[in-house]
Amino acid sequence: IHQQVLVAGFSSDSYISSSLVSFYSKFGRLDHARRVFDEMHERDVVHWTAMIGCYSRDGIVGEAFSLLNEMRYQGIKPGPVTLLEMLSGVSEITQLQCLHSFAVIYGFECDIAAMNSMLNLYCKCDRVG
Repeated sequence: IHQQVLVAGFSSDSYISSSLVSFYSKFGRLDHARRVFDEMHERDVVHWTAMIGCYSRDGIVGEAFSLLNEMRYQGIKPGPVTLLEMLSGVSEITQLQCLHSFAVIYGFECDIAAMNSMLNLYCKCDRVG
């Protein structure tokens, strides 16, 4: 599929390239997902979020946090979906607290899906009550 995307000239399409990243991740090929990501000439919030989600869902949360920081350094503003992807891999209270601060800084405390996910994780960490 990837070769066909390259041949057809669709590799610069944001939706297709982020879908390739997710595709490789679902089949456990983070190395290929990262290669697609690294070869992108321009990355938007969709690309960054897709790659962050790959690492987070695979439990490589440290790399997901590194990418989140790099994304911000590159001047790309994370969206609520970025937060949801990060939350998908969080297992420690310190990580959750860090993402909670992140949500407040970026104004995501009004995003119902993000806050529900965060509340659910606080409950799992036995931090509500």
